[in-house]
Amino acid sequence: MLSTYNGTADLEQQLDSIRKQLAVDVTLLIRDDGSTDVTTRQIEDYKQQYPDFKIELIYGKNVGFARSFTALVNVATKKAEDGVLFDFYAFSDQDDVWLPEKLVAAVTKIKGLPQNMANVYCSNANLVDANLSFLRLMNPVGSVKLTKESFLLRNIAVGCTMLFNYRALWYYNTYTPRYIRVHDYVMFLIGVFLGNFVYDDTPYINYRQHTNNQIGIAMSMRERMQKRIKRIKKKEKQIQERSIGAFLDAYKHLLDSETEHLLSRVAYYKRSAWNRLSLLFSRKFTLGTWEKSFFVKLKIVLGTL
Repeated sequence: MLSTYNGTADLEQQLDSIRKQLAVDVTLLIRDDGSTDVTTRQIEDYKQQYPDFKIELIYGKNVGFARSFTALVNVATKKAEDGVLFDFYAFSDQDDVWLPEKLVAAVTKIKGLPQNMANVYCSNANLVDANLSFLRLMNPVGSVKLTKESFLLRNIAVGCTMLFNYRALWYYNTYTPRYIRVHDYVMFLIGVFLGNFVYDDTPYINYRQHTNNQIGIAMSMRERMQKRIKRIKKKEKQIQERSIGAFLDAYKHLLDSETEHLLSRVAYYKRSAWNRLSLLFSRKFTLGTWEKSFFVKLKIVLGTL
């Protein structure tokens, strides 16, 4: 499931990398989010150039990437209900490059899990510049803290690295939260709290970094801290709190009491001083590095989690 928007510069490289995936049979569902350039023409031309590559293009209105991917989930779910059901599903951005074994590696990791549960996989990524030159790993090997508490503080599942089964797709579409800032975090929480989640430290994608998302890349510690503080004050205010609260409201009837309590601690942490202090001093609510943990604690203090 690929959402496009004015993506002509890098789209063909991404289409090539999906078409060349090894050992899997791929169908590509594209929703164009109201592009004003020739993106849709480029896709139609690509379809004619490679007629054996199964591509379906949906022309959509501009609603933003999160709602566009949610619309793709809805279309894929309806197709499954009509008998067009796939073994696994994946999200794709328009400007990355997938390594040939990306999908088969993900399938291998989760194909043995019970298919009556929501199974979600994500991997590490190679962060690259606009010319695909390597910058660094998204997550240093072994640095990701794999606990439910840490997952409530940070989304480690970048959508373009994810693969999931129909049950996870169905949960997303059937109980869509009222607030979705990013589609991948909803799917991530579904795997963690409603089924099985698998993280792979090995990168299988060259994930392009642009000027607006290069936090931590080739920056000094002072620069990173300044940028994080700026984001805390502006863009990231209450994102985690709102996202988890919306997820809890949507899926509460499917959660056990222990999980509901855990989610509530984050979703409603500002309702009392005790709630905030319990998060602030909890050893479980930390991340893999002192720097990331420090900024999470700062958000708790400021009430901007």
